[in-house]
Amino acid sequence: MKVVNFSEARNQLKSVLDQVVDDADYAVITRRGAEDAVVMSLAQFNAANGNRAFAQESSKCCSSR
Repeated sequence: MKVVNFSEARNQLKSVLDQVVDDADYAVITRRGAEDAVVMSLAQFNAANGNRAFAQESSKCCSSR
């Protein structure tokens, strides 16, 4: 698990995303004055939720980009 503040996450977004995907991990993004958030790969999200349908639907909506 990686913990980064919002500014660092914004400045290094590609690196944060690559790390959570490559390491099958997640990152906690801390924010001043607001609730923290979690970033994880879609595979990790689906495994945690037992939801493969989301992956199929998201690939359909984004395939033309």
